[in-house]
Amino acid sequence: MSTQRELAFRRRPSAQSQAKEPELIRRHRPDYLLVVFMVFLMMLGLVVLYSINMALAQRYDNNFALKQAIFLGLGLSAFMFAARVPLRWFEKHASKLLLAGIITSLLLAALGLIGSSLANCNGGACRWYAIGGLSFQPAELLKFGLMLYLAVFLSAKMRAGQLNNLRETLIPAGVVVGFLSFLVIGLQKDMGTGLVILAVAFGMLVMAGLKSSYMALTGAIIAAAGVLFVIIAPHRIARILTFVGHDDASDAANYHIQQALIGIGSGGFLGKGLGQSIQAFGYLPEAANDSIFAIVAETFGFVGTVVILVAYAFLVYRLLVVLQHSERPELKLIMAGIVCWIGSQAIINVAAMVGLIPLTGITLPFLSFGGTSLLFTMLLMGIAFNISHYTSFRPTSNKGDNNSEDSSGRRRVGRSRHPRAERYQRA
Repeated sequence: MSTQRELAFRRRPSAQSQAKEPELIRRHRPDYLLVVFMVFLMMLGLVVLYSINMALAQRYDNNFALKQAIFLGLGLSAFMFAARVPLRWFEKHASKLLLAGIITSLLLAALGLIGSSLANCNGGACRWYAIGGLSFQPAELLKFGLMLYLAVFLSAKMRAGQLNNLRETLIPAGVVVGFLSFLVIGLQKDMGTGLVILAVAFGMLVMAGLKSSYMALTGAIIAAAGVLFVIIAPHRIARILTFVGHDDASDAANYHIQQALIGIGSGGFLGKGLGQSIQAFGYLPEAANDSIFAIVAETFGFVGTVVILVAYAFLVYRLLVVLQHSERPELKLIMAGIVCWIGSQAIINVAAMVGLIPLTGITLPFLSFGGTSLLFTMLLMGIAFNISHYTSFRPTSNKGDNNSEDSSGRRRVGRSRHPRAERYQRA
């Protein structure tokens, strides 16, 4: 016989209670395909790094494969943490995480100005903390904090019916995003990461239900800001000139993309095979990081790159499925941020390597060498995997209140006996 507590959880809430709190959702089997595609891409990246490790070690005196294996271990720890911690925890600490990202970014800029050894500055860009043999990129924390903050902020405005209110919602959100873009693009001179930040913010606004007129206005503001950031940076102008084939393009700006295209083209249909890369021997800049796609294409050829791109496409598709079936506005917006983060970062990296857009430095998710980027990407996947435990059977609406769905339509797993009350959570 069911206890009173179990009956309380099983009782369908009234219309009044539904308006106040979201319906209790039974924890069910998560989307394991997220893990399958994630592990496939991570292991492929590790194999490629191992195959070019000797070439990289001769140039940098560094064991990239061993370090990447350590980073993968840390990333898996972040994934398991995010997959098990209550989802409300991230929402509760969203403002603190954003503030931590802002403080660490400002501190990095200050350390760079005074020439501190704690700031790793290359080519006038200070993007990393350097502590011993480790480095940390605060822009990744900034992106993560912004995504969570916007999810909480916009969902509150959706419930209050103020999403398309300029004074209450759009201007405050625009100020925050604009300030963070200045920190990343202006101070850290990281255009690639800045583009991802703008893509995440714009995608979350669209998912929240931004009016088409405001979408056009937001797009125009982003485009104008992008032109301004290009004009004030000579190296970005050089990259634009290189992209359009102008005669004044500098050799330095042109060299990187030429070597990337040589690597991609030399891979042919089936690739040269593992350990046969030529571009990794000092010809291709950032072969283990931003340019890893060119090495992958050289190694596995056209067929291999198609398989990898299909894996990314299916991963994004599964993330979209989780988004579509998520219940609360906060979770939908977080999933929208994750989709835009991983999707835009992969698109920007690949498009830059094949010459479809001007060259910009940004890692390829899961494949590129790098601790901070991999850590936060795995953290995102852990959150997505956690959310997939609490999705509904049918797709939910995009409105602020998604609690009117009948609980009989939800996915049921496990035995037919009454489940324990603790298996129900507010997703």
